[in-house]
Amino acid sequence: DAAEMMRPDIEVREPPEVPDADVWRGRTGFKEVVRKLSSSFHELRFQPDEFISAGDRVLVTVRWSGRGSLSGAETGTALFHVWSFRGDRPSRLEAYLDQRTGRQAAGLSE
Repeated sequence: DAAEMMRPDIEVREPPEVPDADVWRGRTGFKEVVRKLSSSFHELRFQPDEFISAGDRVLVTVRWSGRGSLSGAETGTALFHVWSFRGDRPSRLEAYLDQRTGRQAAGLSE
């Protein structure tokens, strides 16, 4: 279970560009955001492409794809995940649709 690898107080932030973006807290929150995505998209896949270390953060370029639950249409895009760590476990996940914003959030210069 991926949630068990997270810190108990993990915080997950949806992309700010998404309408009604939310913040999810704790391992239960992490599971809820995964359930939310899974209910909206079938055949949901996340493929990490690139990892850039930035101190206690890591910027991960992720290609995600899936099939809309209602439409059946295939969709996908790049996401930019900023993972923050305390100790050896993730303490925060911030998702961005824009690479520049993700790089800034990770503390990386242009």
